[in-house]
Amino acid sequence: MFAVISLDFLSTEVDGFEVYFTKSFLITNELKVFCVVTKGGLGDCLSMGRQLKCGKYLRKSMAKTVFIDRDGVINRRLIDDWVKVWDEFELLDGVPEALKSLKDAGFRLVLITNQRGIAVGKFTRETLDDTHAKMNDLISSKGGAAFDAIYVCPHDRHENCGCRKPQPGMILQAAQDYPDIVLADCVMFGDSESDRGAAENAGCKGFYKIDEKHSLLDQVKSYLL
Repeated sequence: MFAVISLDFLSTEVDGFEVYFTKSFLITNELKVFCVVTKGGLGDCLSMGRQLKCGKYLRKSMAKTVFIDRDGVINRRLIDDWVKVWDEFELLDGVPEALKSLKDAGFRLVLITNQRGIAVGKFTRETLDDTHAKMNDLISSKGGAAFDAIYVCPHDRHENCGCRKPQPGMILQAAQDYPDIVLADCVMFGDSESDRGAAENAGCKGFYKIDEKHSLLDQVKSYLL
């Protein structure tokens, strides 16, 4: 079983016709069909030529988005521990340049991070938000591009939530918050198989692994080639 959802998300004028676009997608958010209809109702129709013009306009209007994990990608991962306070946050080399390269190429930057330390009482959501605000400030101060949005899963493993990676909940929430996101055109940068799983479960087209041999900057350069 699957559900098809249509969402009105962009309106414009093409050759004097007022039109709006809908996107229809499966619950996996895999894009299937773009429909163009006039505001006069579904009974109205456009010529094929105008539909093609609408399609070109729509593709230009859609924002590109990348999803990025935090620990081990943006900052140094602490073994068997969490970054509980700002003083424990260590920005990895090349991150500001990598984010700036993505931003300059027209991408929206979305951070997707599991933070079960909240659930086990190691730090609070307020402390985490403060760390993320300072992280964005630090990246900007080093000539980088700050994240446009940050999504956090605060749950423990046993809570069986839909947002803890490899579940796709945070990515799907971003797609709901930003209706111009087409997940089938998105990629994720992460350092774990749970990151890969979240991207695949959300219907993203690709995953770039960050490890000791491949930094975020390395993988961003590869992606943008």
